Amino acid sequence: MASRSVLAVVSILLACGIAGALGKRAEGLTYKTFRSPPISLRSGQIANTMGNWGPLEWVPGPIGIRHFNGRIVDETGRLVPLTEVYVHHWVIYRYDKTRQFLFPNGGVCSNLPNIFGIGAELYYTEYDYPAPYAVMSTGEEAWTANMHLIRTTNVPDVQSCIECHCPTSRPPQQPFGGIQCCPDQAMCWGMENSTLQDAKNYYLQYTIGYVNVTKDVVPLTLFSMDVTSTHNNDCQTEYQIPAVAPGQTNVLETLVEVPNNLSVVYIEGHQHVGGVNFTLTHMRNGKSIGEICTTRPTYGTGSGPGNESGYIVGIAPCHFDPPYKMLQGDKIKLHSVYDSRAIPGGHPWHEGVMGLVFMAAVAKLTPQQTCLEMLHVFCGIPPYYFSKYCYSCAQYFQQDLINAGCTADMIANECNQTSNGTSVIPTPAGVDDVYLQLNTDEEGTRTWANLTGPAGSWFGFGINTNSSDMLNAIAWTYSTTPTHRNGVPTVQQRLLGNHASGRVINPNFPANITILPSGLVQALFDLTGSSLHTHFAAAVTAPKRPHMMGVERGPDGGLHPLVASGPANELPYTCFLFARGKDSTDLGYHGASRGWSCQVHPPPPPPPPPPPAPVKVTVV
Repeated sequence: MASRSVLAVVSILLACGIAGALGKRAEGLTYKTFRSPPISLRSGQIANTMGNWGPLEWVPGPIGIRHFNGRIVDETGRLVPLTEVYVHHWVIYRYDKTRQFLFPNGGVCSNLPNIFGIGAELYYTEYDYPAPYAVMSTGEEAWTANMHLIRTTNVPDVQSCIECHCPTSRPPQQPFGGIQCCPDQAMCWGMENSTLQDAKNYYLQYTIGYVNVTKDVVPLTLFSMDVTSTHNNDCQTEYQIPAVAPGQTNVLETLVEVPNNLSVVYIEGHQHVGGVNFTLTHMRNGKSIGEICTTRPTYGTGSGPGNESGYIVGIAPCHFDPPYKMLQGDKIKLHSVYDSRAIPGGHPWHEGVMGLVFMAAVAKLTPQQTCLEMLHVFCGIPPYYFSKYCYSCAQYFQQDLINAGCTADMIANECNQTSNGTSVIPTPAGVDDVYLQLNTDEEGTRTWANLTGPAGSWFGFGINTNSSDMLNAIAWTYSTTPTHRNGVPTVQQRLLGNHASGRVINPNFPANITILPSGLVQALFDLTGSSLHTHFAAAVTAPKRPHMMGVERGPDGGLHPLVASGPANELPYTCFLFARGKDSTDLGYHGASRGWSCQVHPPPPPPPPPPPAPVKVTVV
């Protein structure tokens, strides 16, 4: 039976306190807590990071996630109140290791592809899924975040600030605000001319509760829906509410089509200040089957984290045990209600509000999803370096893909997602603002590097194949070391020592060096002929997994390769050492930040299939 959200639930949590109310841990789960990289904010400043910001530190997979929560803390670990830093939202995404390709959720809003996400209700709203269900993390992905935080200390009009008021807004009857008026690093409304230099660091502190993957774990798919949509996926995410008279409400409704046969275990609603409730009603053939879930925001009545007066501090989700069943083609009516409620000193209109739903369910795959799942196991996931190598791989496994229901259009749409020979090497946590991008041509004859880092630091990368040991490995570093070219910026090629910068092979490696307006330095140089070129070119031109004998569905619910046994399956890999020093001249080991990143390369192309055996015909 579904558990409905009620005001009493969060009222009890408020009375118990955050630690007591949400500190309970489910039996059988292992919990680990991490912190994101820092976000520096001045009074009135906005953070609105890119979706692939991170990567976030994560539990190594494969695991099944049954609990997730996130809080905002400062350097000391203190929980930060919404009156200091307003949490417009944090959302967690799942990318491939390079953070180039996003693994979206199940829809229906294509612009809301997050796996977890929450807003100001973060202190009293958590993700909890019952056994045997879980969100899967294979260990082969990168988890990232879009962090939208606004520091509201010393802000004269806090409500306009946190609602991302736009200059074109004409309240009370034509208010207008939205994330387009809250860009990253900008100052919010009323603080544009602030000269305060009071920056502080803030962090997302998040806890993962998980189990190891077994055959009993049932994978969940996440779905996002939006009350502003009119054709399922045309989700606007935000809308405007003119001034609401006391005792009156503003109502917005829409219908969303169910994309798969679903067994729903969890529904979370998300609204902003002014939100009254959000209701989902199950529709079939134009008739209501009944209410699925109603969520109601709880507002703070005091001060301190989780009880800030006038702010939404919790929105209790709906849980379903047993799961709630819906059929593909059913409709869900979304019904969002707002009123004139405001934070202290606020106003009765609202700008840039939301009416979102996030649903966790067991989903029966559509034919296209079944096809692409098989293609990704055989040929990897997009973006592919070049389309022709994806097509080559698909042709090699043609019969398997046909058996999975693939059509030529399904394969073409996927294979045409390419990076044009570009690979962004993931930078390990702790080596900030250093980026490495490798490029090659379609035939794999040339490879060049795009190395970027802070102008005031030395930085670089070293490589070794089939080992993370960097002794005698080749490295390239940017610096302004005075002993070379009299302090002119240069790229050096080095032979690394044992925990040491080693010796210089080429003090002036040919490179185009540009200082960018952002304060970063970009160095472009040719790596053709190096061992890195050999391995990277092989990765670009070779199909994926040619030694595969078939596939099986693993305990995480996904498809996995069945491979031939033996040394042939020990795939080559390249390890990258990233490093960055405190300034641009001292290449010393101590005081530098360092980290590793390794990538597996596919084996050589497979031999052509043997010709068919001759058929002996006997004439009787």
